[in-house]
Amino acid sequence: MSLSKTELKTWLRYVSGMSSLAKALDHQLRTESNLSIDDFGILSRLSSSPDSSLRMTELAAQLSYSPSRLSHAITRMAKLGWVERNRASGDGRGVVARLTPAGDLTLRQAWPGHSALIRKLVVDILTQSELAEFESIFIKIDQAATEHNETR
Repeated sequence: MSLSKTELKTWLRYVSGMSSLAKALDHQLRTESNLSIDDFGILSRLSSSPDSSLRMTELAAQLSYSPSRLSHAITRMAKLGWVERNRASGDGRGVVARLTPAGDLTLRQAWPGHSALIRKLVVDILTQSELAEFESIFIKIDQAATEHNETR
C-alpha cells in the first residue's frame, strides 16, 4: 500500500521537522552542557526512575536502543563519572545503571537551557489546543510503534 501525495508530503514534513528539531536540541546540549541528546535521554530516564537506576535491559527498551549501543554509551558515561554500572541485587546476571551525584548535577545544569529551547521551538509556537493535539497524536504514534515493535 503506497502513500498518497498528501500523505507523503505530510510524512516528509514530519521527518524534516523532527530531524531539524533533534539537530537543534543536540547542538544546544553539546554547546552548553557537553552532553549529546542521547546522553541527556539516558540521564533523564535514570533520574526519573526509582532510586535513579534501571536495569540495562529496561533502559535499552525505554530508549529503543540495542543492548550493545546502550552498553557503549553507559561505559563512556561511567568514565565521565555520570553513571555507574552494578550487578542487580538478587540476580547475578542482571546489570543496573545508576545515576551518580555528578550525573544528576550535570543533568540539572543542562535542564534550563534545554527547556528554554524546547519552549522556543515547540511550546511557544503552538496554541494550547495544538499542544493537546500534538500530545494526543504522539501518544497514538508511540502506542502503534510500541505494539509493532513488540510483535516483531
